[in-house]
Amino acid sequence: MRNASYGHVHADQPQTLAHALADSPVGLLAWNSQCMGDLDPDALLTHVTIHWLTGTAGSAPRIYADEDRQQPPSGPTTIPPGLAVPLGLAQFPNDWRSDRAEAERQGAHIVSWNTYERGGHYAARQAPDLLVQDMREFFAHCLARQR
Repeated sequence: MRNASYGHVHADQPQTLAHALADSPVGLLAWNSQCMGDLDPDALLTHVTIHWLTGTAGSAPRIYADEDRQQPPSGPTTIPPGLAVPLGLAQFPNDWRSDRAEAERQGAHIVSWNTYERGGHYAARQAPDLLVQDMREFFAHCLARQR
């Protein structure tokens, strides 16, 4: 993934970074724009402003550290038969890559799995037409199967 160092720094040293992010709105904007630079300026400024005004710029990176420190589940990680809920995935460029083979190995009930050429991590902002269409098709398929 592009700019993967962003997540690595958040996971490895979130408190060191937290002091810098909470000290300067310009620094916060610079740090976030390196990863969110493909967002339009209004969306980027809204994101940064919310973190700055709520005082959460320093605590926001903790989610990366918390996730990084979680222990993997012990034993089989397959989904028990009959418990798999319908799964729809919309894969956009420059976002975390999902592994369909792994999802299938774990017993996922895949209803739709689509890859798109535009959009990104913030697909609702970057390509809302694609995301909405994908969601409509997913739920239409799920409803049709229930009838």
